Amino acid sequence: MSWAWTNQRGQGSNKTGAATVTAATTGAAIPVGAIVVVAVSFDNTATSDGDTTVITVTDTGNNTYTPAKEWQNAQTGAGAGHGAALFVTRVTTQLEISDVVTATFSGSAPTAKAIGIGEASVGTGATWALADASAAAGDNTTTPSASLASMTSRSYLLVGVVGIEGLAADGFTHDADYAGVNSPGTTGNPDASNSTLRWSRRIATLTGDTYGPTLGVARDSAILLAAFYELVNASAGNAAGTGTANAPSRTVKPSASSASPSGAANAA
Repeated sequence: MSWAWTNQRGQGSNKTGAATVTAATTGAAIPVGAIVVVAVSFDNTATSDGDTTVITVTDTGNNTYTPAKEWQNAQTGAGAGHGAALFVTRVTTQLEISDVVTATFSGSAPTAKAIGIGEASVGTGATWALADASAAAGDNTTTPSASLASMTSRSYLLVGVVGIEGLAADGFTHDADYAGVNSPGTTGNPDASNSTLRWSRRIATLTGDTYGPTLGVARDSAILLAAFYELVNASAGNAAGTGTANAPSRTVKPSASSASPSGAANAA
């Protein structure tokens, strides 16, 4: 067995300036061995574009979450652009319905933020590994995009995340090759005071891909694309069996790309 998508498992948002945003798990218990992905959209706190490490993710079952990518589009300063992040865990303690997943921000807390939970599965005894991840800034555009290339041909779970400085009610069209997960967000005036999460997933065998959804209104955004593969020997390099983010994480600007020093040689 390789990758399979199970379902979305909860969402939440707030516009309070609190240091946390939470989502309760819904639909069904998430069993031991399942792969949980958590996406976050938030007001940027960084003053320059790039990778950041301001978020940690936890849950009431004490599962361990690993960041696949966290990136901020600063535009002209803190609060002027937006950020997005993606975290992953292989569940070691079953999550029951209404267990809570929490994203906590260090330093300055963003005012508006949103969080979504999704569940996938791999073969018995297997775990996940990160092949690659990229990010890009969407500056007042309806067509942000992020791409991956030069990966080993194999089956991947691809997850695309857009953190949008805009209303939850804005229109959104998913990339035609991707299926939506969930869409939490905030409301209220002015439009740019809000944070909306739009994210999608795809399972495919390929060596690269571009994730290019369409926003209904031109907004500032941060867009991520991550590719995960099944690691059959769950103990290799990962005694806890929770997965490994062992690939370089790339940032792609609208006109150029550059390698990030955040990982070792590409595991794919």
